[in-house]
Amino acid sequence: MTLGTTLTQHADYKMPSGYNPAGQPNEDGSPCNTNGGNNCDVKALQLRTVPISQINEITIQFSEPMKATSLGSSSLLVKSALTCTTYPIATFSLAPDGLTGKWTLSTPIVAANGKDQIEVTLSGAVDMTDTTLDADWKSPDNITDSAASFFPSGNLNSGNGSGIFEFRFTVLPADFNRDNLVDGSDFGIWNSNKFTTVSPTGTGFRKGDANGDDLIDGSDFGIWNSQKFTTYASWPTSIPPCGESTMSEGGSEAGLLPGGPSSSWLLQYDLLLEQYSVFDGADVNESLSDGDWEAFADELMELLGQI
Repeated sequence: MTLGTTLTQHADYKMPSGYNPAGQPNEDGSPCNTNGGNNCDVKALQLRTVPISQINEITIQFSEPMKATSLGSSSLLVKSALTCTTYPIATFSLAPDGLTGKWTLSTPIVAANGKDQIEVTLSGAVDMTDTTLDADWKSPDNITDSAASFFPSGNLNSGNGSGIFEFRFTVLPADFNRDNLVDGSDFGIWNSNKFTTVSPTGTGFRKGDANGDDLIDGSDFGIWNSQKFTTYASWPTSIPPCGESTMSEGGSEAGLLPGGPSSSWLLQYDLLLEQYSVFDGADVNESLSDGDWEAFADELMELLGQI
């Protein structure tokens, strides 16, 4: 599965295996011991935060030609595992060889504050002999789940497949180090690179460019602020039916870090924001001087060290 974006400077992102079996290279390209040693990514890479923003395309590669009439806009369901909000499909295309299907979303995946846990479900797909898709895939439950599947997901099999393929991924743009937690480490990354232009273009996610515009600036801090102390290390224990939600505002199921900062810490943080006039209403104060940003960032780094 590959994810595309509206941002022309970003390359498409090919989803990694859910579990890195012995002998496969790590996500960063480094070698992995054939015996599954300590330098292997023995974890659920599939759930690690996707390092691109504004996702609007989902491409699925099949192992053999698929029947075009079995696929289409209605064959793929893209929804939030947190709220069951659906992301409507605008268009679908199947490559002439029948091996690649591409679904374009009506609007990019940005969700509330740009963060979400996404579940993609493909159903009804059959090959040229009407054999249903083998959905032999185990999506991981958390970022250390060693029982997850890896590509390829299975073969088309003599009509015994369920025809339903489910796949999960995480959207958390302020998680710059991709540990599925937005915290002081991510702010530190932004702080180290703030007010710089990304080079080469499209490579700024790990440097603090949360919105993917190749500039690391106050707007990216605003995204960090809206997502701070969010954790998506585990998948919801139960995905609510459409129209219902099991998420509680401010609770651990809402994706907030259990045992996170105290109320007194949050009060100090709010006072710090107010002291430096970081926000103008709901927006980041664009007139804040570089000197004030530096002073604010220094004090915030100290405050974050108290957690």
